[in-house]
Amino acid sequence: MQSSSAPLNDPDSTNKHAVNTPEWFESVLKSASSLSELRPLQLKYGLEMNQGKDVFMASPTGSGKTLFMLSGAIAAQARGEPGIAFFVVPTKALAIQQANTARKYGLRAMALTHDTVRQPGVNLFAELGRGDDIRVAVMSPQMLSNGEGIASCLKQTAFKTQVRWMLIDEVHLFADETSIFNGPYKALAPMRDILPHETQWTAVSGSITPAQALEVGKALGFHPGHYINAWYNLDRPNIYYIPRILSHPTSSSTFLDLAFLIPFDATSIQDIPTAIVFADAIRTGQAIMGFLDLLLEIRLPQYAHRKKVVRL
Repeated sequence: MQSSSAPLNDPDSTNKHAVNTPEWFESVLKSASSLSELRPLQLKYGLEMNQGKDVFMASPTGSGKTLFMLSGAIAAQARGEPGIAFFVVPTKALAIQQANTARKYGLRAMALTHDTVRQPGVNLFAELGRGDDIRVAVMSPQMLSNGEGIASCLKQTAFKTQVRWMLIDEVHLFADETSIFNGPYKALAPMRDILPHETQWTAVSGSITPAQALEVGKALGFHPGHYINAWYNLDRPNIYYIPRILSHPTSSSTFLDLAFLIPFDATSIQDIPTAIVFADAIRTGQAIMGFLDLLLEIRLPQYAHRKKVVRL
């Protein structure tokens, strides 16, 4: 949930470069991340963040966006400065994952989820507001926009003035009308007026179109000429999208178009290919799991008790 690390309050103790120079910044990020080399986007746009500029980035999955997003906070901690970063992700699992990553970078990070904020004897909101170090609050847009804890904190001037970074991951969900996350992400728009004018905003996505980027950026207050537009080609040559028209209805508990996932001629579970099926609702995922479990019982009865073959 939370961990504190020794802050890099004395940059000269490990970094002999002048503070805030590109060389100093690169050394700080390498030390925090234990990387021998930084990726070009991490250094180039991390320097922009370190100067307090807003950045809207489109970059492929796996290109190092997380370290880039946290680079401003890492540099501030190296200078011995205090502050709070709001880090928005769509799910609880991602909140926990990104909080763990931030801790590995030496930041005091906490995942604010409906589970962690209800722990007896723990007040994460009060903890977030205390300290002379950098604190990272990783949470869903629902927790930030609708959560009474954060709303109450932002009514306190002493807390609100500490919020230096607004970091939004998976920002394409703001434009995806088919996603269950669309509404919560759209509720982030008023935060530009709620947070201090000095708060630095960063939004990233690995799957957003240029048209969506303009639409989302405008809605979130990224005005042309007042932010850095970091756009990278999102094409991945090793990934192909092959549309397939469904031949059978999906309105019941039978999903015949997915029957191939449990091969008819399979003789062992090793014959079942590894696959990920995305559904638009938990109940649909449960229905698909039930259908595949039934096929497993029919085609490979000797393995029917192996509940881990099909997982939700």
